[in-house]
Amino acid sequence: MSKIDLIIDALERTHKNVFVMQALSAARELKAELAKPEQEPMRWFQQFGDAPPRKEWVGLTDKEIEGILDCGRGNLVDIKKAEQTLKDKNT
Repeated sequence: MSKIDLIIDALERTHKNVFVMQALSAARELKAELAKPEQEPMRWFQQFGDAPPRKEWVGLTDKEIEGILDCGRGNLVDIKKAEQTLKDKNT
């Protein structure tokens, strides 16, 4: 027997007065609420309709890769250039 069922049972066995009847009614309402399935939390975009469209990731073309490799100033420069090129394409 669940805790709420124990409370309801105890209230039903108690001498009835206004306060006991109110507590019994509240306990039954609480039991009904607890029996409902949980809802998923609402995400911000659900308030306004569908989710924002996801932008498809855009990679580098062969020509862009060649351009980055042609920098020839060292690995860090090449990585920074690749990072900036990808950032420009995907924002």
